[in-house]
Amino acid sequence: MARPPRPDPERPAKERPRRGRADHDRPGRSLRPRRSLSRSPHRRPTNQSKDHRPGGADSRSATVGNRRTLLAAAAILLAAVAGLGVYFYVSGADDRAENRVETVEAFVAVNDIPKGTTGASAIAQGLIAPARTLRGSVPPSAVTDATLLEGKVAVSTIQARQFITDASFVAPSEGGGGSLAAAIGSKDLVAVTVAFDSARAVANQIAPGDRVDLITGGESGRYLYRAVKVLSIGQETAATAGGLNGQPSATASASGLITFEVTPDQALAIVNANRDGGIYLTLQPLLANGGNSTVQAGDR
Repeated sequence: MARPPRPDPERPAKERPRRGRADHDRPGRSLRPRRSLSRSPHRRPTNQSKDHRPGGADSRSATVGNRRTLLAAAAILLAAVAGLGVYFYVSGADDRAENRVETVEAFVAVNDIPKGTTGASAIAQGLIAPARTLRGSVPPSAVTDATLLEGKVAVSTIQARQFITDASFVAPSEGGGGSLAAAIGSKDLVAVTVAFDSARAVANQIAPGDRVDLITGGESGRYLYRAVKVLSIGQETAATAGGLNGQPSATASASGLITFEVTPDQALAIVNANRDGGIYLTLQPLLANGGNSTVQAGDR
C-alpha cells in the first residue's frame, strides 16, 4: 500500500489540505448553508409586534385608562363635596343647639347652711352664690333675686349644691328660728345666757348638753337650781360643737358665755342672782344627766 505524501514544510499551513473528506463530500449532509442560531437584535417575534390598526389594542387600552381617570376624579370630587356638607351641617347644628338651649341664673348653696342662718349672712359669707344652669333643671320656685332673702332665716339645714327656693328662707315669725331655738326642748321653756370666768365655770370644761347646778354667791351661798341643762357654749350648740367628742371649740369656751334651758320664772331668778352676788356652777356626772327638767334646790 502506497504511503501518503509528506507535507511540504515550506507550504503555508492554510494551504495545506485538511485531512479527511470535505463537508460536501460527506454523505447525508445538506448542501444548503447553515443558519445562525442566534436571532438578530433588530428582529422581534411576530407575536410582540404592535397593532397599529384603527381600533386596535392600543386604542382600547387608552380608552379604558381615560375612563378610570375620570371615575377617580369624580370620586374625589364627590368625597370633597360630602366632607364640606358634613362640616357645614355640624357647624350649623352647634349653633342651632345653642340657640335652642336657654339658661337662667338661680341661687345655689355653696356649702351647708345651718338652720336659722339669715339670708343676708349666708350671702355675705359666700354660702349662697348665683349659678347659671339650664332652665329645665331649675325648680319653679327657685330664688333669682337676692333681695327676696332679706330679713329671712333658713327654715332648716340647706345642703350644699341645693337650689335656694322661696321655701328655704322664711320670716322668723313663721317658725324658722336658729339652731339655738331649735335646741330648746319645749315651747314653755326659754334660753338665758350668763357670762362666767373659768373659775366659776369648772375651768371652762362644760359642754352643750351637760347638766349643772347653779350656786348663788355671797356670804350665805346656796343652790339656786339643780340639773340645769346647758344649751350652748358661746354660739355652739350640741349639734354645732366645734371640738372633739361633743366639746365646744377653744374659742367658744374662752368666751365664757353659757346658755341654760329654763322656765321664764327661773330665767328671771338666774338674772337677779347673777346681778346680786354672782353664780358658780358645778358639773354633774354624765350618769346624772338623764333628767328632763330643772328642779328647785329644795326638791333634792
